Order: sequence, then structure tokens, then C-alpha cells
Amino acid sequence: MLCGARTRAGTPCRRPKLPGRSRCRNHGGLSTGPKSPEVLELLRQRLLTLNRTPEARARLAARNRSPEARERQRARMLAYWAARRAEKARQAEPSV
Repeated sequence: MLCGARTRAGTPCRRPKLPGRSRCRNHGGLSTGPKSPEVLELLRQRLLTLNRTPEARARLAARNRSPEARERQRARMLAYWAARRAEKARQAEPSV
């Protein structure tokens, strides 16, 4: 038995449907995620573990910086990009 879902061209999909399903693996639909309380708790614990890595702590710290620190970082980045633009403009100038 064939899948029968419509392709972008409007023709029916010619792949065989999966056993116990009405569509092929390409057209089976998206997962809605875990439902059982055990798996949900396992994922919560895993997320907590991931947030304990140095990289995650650095991301969290960067998000929680003071407005002054964010403004200093913004000023540094603006100066950096201005210098890059000036360098590119100098390189684009024709040599005499």
C-alpha cells in the first residue's frame, strides 16, 4: 500500500506506508514530544546538568550582566566594526 500524501507537485507520494500507519516515514507527522512524567522529569534533570557546564554558566552570566557592562560591550563592538569598515574602505581605494 502506498503513502498517498500529496507532494509539492500535487501528485500522490509513491513510497510505501509504514506498518501500522497510514503514511510513509517522510509524511508521518511531527512528534509532539514526551508525555510520560518519568521522561519529562528525566529531561528536566538533563537540562539542569547541561546548565552546570562552564559554557552554560558563562551564557547565563552574560545574560545577567549589568546595563553598564552591556553598554561597554556594545561600544567595543561598534568600534570594532567601524575599524573594519574603515580598513575595507582603505583597501578599496585605488592606488596612485
